[in-house]
Amino acid sequence: MKPNTILGQFAKTLILLIIFICIGTYSFSQVEFPETIIVQSKDPFKDKVYSPSIVILPDGSYIASQDMPKGVGIHKSTNKGLSWQFVTKVDVGHWCGLFIHKGALYLMGTSRSFGDVIIHKSVDGGKTWTQSIDEDNGVLFKGKYHTAPVPVVIHKGRIWRAYEEVLVEEASRDFHALVISAPVDADLLKASSWTRSNSIRFEEKWLNAKRPNWLEGNIVVAPDGSLVDFMRLESWLGKNQKYELEGSAADKPRHEVAAVISISDDGKKVSFENKKEEYVWFPGAETKFTIRYDSLSKSYWTAVNKISYFDKNSTETYNGNWHQRNILALYSSKDLKNWEERYHIAKWNSGTPLNTWDVFGFQYADWQFEGNDIILVSRTSWYGARYHDANMMTFHRIKNFRNVKLSNSPADLYPLTTTKDILIFDLKKIEIGNEIKPSWMEKGIGSAIIKAGKGVQLELDGEGRILLKALKPTKVKENAVSNGQFIEIELLPLDGYKLNIASIDLKLGKNLDEVVKYKWHFSVNGGKTFKEITNYDFPLGKVNEKGTPQSKLYLSGIKELQNIDANQQLILRMYFFGYNNKQMQVSLNDYLRIGGTMVK
Repeated sequence: MKPNTILGQFAKTLILLIIFICIGTYSFSQVEFPETIIVQSKDPFKDKVYSPSIVILPDGSYIASQDMPKGVGIHKSTNKGLSWQFVTKVDVGHWCGLFIHKGALYLMGTSRSFGDVIIHKSVDGGKTWTQSIDEDNGVLFKGKYHTAPVPVVIHKGRIWRAYEEVLVEEASRDFHALVISAPVDADLLKASSWTRSNSIRFEEKWLNAKRPNWLEGNIVVAPDGSLVDFMRLESWLGKNQKYELEGSAADKPRHEVAAVISISDDGKKVSFENKKEEYVWFPGAETKFTIRYDSLSKSYWTAVNKISYFDKNSTETYNGNWHQRNILALYSSKDLKNWEERYHIAKWNSGTPLNTWDVFGFQYADWQFEGNDIILVSRTSWYGARYHDANMMTFHRIKNFRNVKLSNSPADLYPLTTTKDILIFDLKKIEIGNEIKPSWMEKGIGSAIIKAGKGVQLELDGEGRILLKALKPTKVKENAVSNGQFIEIELLPLDGYKLNIASIDLKLGKNLDEVVKYKWHFSVNGGKTFKEITNYDFPLGKVNEKGTPQSKLYLSGIKELQNIDANQQLILRMYFFGYNNKQMQVSLNDYLRIGGTMVK
């Protein structure tokens, strides 16, 4: 857990970068996250951190919450977020958010993934909580409901919150938006106090997208005093679809359009007529956000994931633009329609297309005003299982938020994650045989070679390419495993050295415009057992015979790949499959680099 200092954000990042360059390169392969960590999972591949929420208690202390594998974790800070302590676990709860009402602390969400609407209450600052048992004790509506830590709003004597429900038998993303409300003086733990509206489904015909969908709505009091449900809207590009949006949202950019649902004064009816004025430009509309109104600036404020690279051709799910949760940005608006980019709260590798298996992200931010500052919690992946499956909840403070300048935003964190090569195979300078030796390796590596499986024939074409000819090409990964259709790198450190693997970086090619997939495995016991690296089969991108750099794999979060000694033999194995055309030539082009550290 790192306390904040009097240094500015840029200075902190710069100091950490200098430490990393001067000494860290030779002692560890993963740099700590440079902000306050409230909670961090011990195993990022088993325990994920979701649904962060934060409130300020009447005594000025902070309470934060996050989804645990079962239940909700409650954390407290009494020193303005500099340090945090775990308080307790609420046994039942999912997708929950915190709010304060009449001096009491509430936690509101669902009983489980796609479960009942529930609410818990604490009158001792989060130490103890009521249970959600029945309609008189915290179970408000039964069904298959969905939500996130979204704002609770007081308006015209009622307290309001947005939800979605699923009406089909199985749990799915076929969301129907609705709102619930109760009188401000009612007992909020009783179901009889609450009124729910009808629910509305976003119809596919309304938008030319893969499966347009809305979810995680924010209740907002609009400039005209009416109440609206401001919806996150997914507008992923589908196959054979025009990139520009069509229909009522035609003048809005894809991935940056939100939908606005009207709410009746009594809370019993929500309506959406698919009219032009019901769509608004909203950067960050593809991911969860929180919108709050500040009466001093007379502006709405939000923290969103800004998309910084727009691929107008990709219709694949694994590399869609919406995977870019690597920039958490502060925006403001006077009218909910025109938004100004004000500040970058955290960012990693801005301007880069990302894939579903990338491991850095700052998302699902919840936040509160505190005087001239904004305090914020983020669902952060920092060497997590992947960007979506966060391994941290982090705390951030935006000082003097009304006067921030974009130019004063913290530096990009990408340099902190840059890995040092410890092993390089320069394919333009090697000789090929049954084994391929590296062009260079770090001191402390005893041996390193590339070998082919029994199902692969290696050929060097003289242009810096190694052709990987599958003897029995197959579309099925399991068949590729049994056929020995792989290449592998075998690494062994010298006595007295520890090997830490941080990254794999390579360039692949193919000669035909057909599907090719590849998958990395590793072994730390000389090949007796192997584990997969990520849950994803990587499609070989749109490449030609010259090859294209593939998505760099960051591996510092895999504990088994750290502190490998001379008694262990590390094998990094890449299977390739997805085709059965014998004319296909997959190639390893130009280079293969392994990043990490050697520690004596």
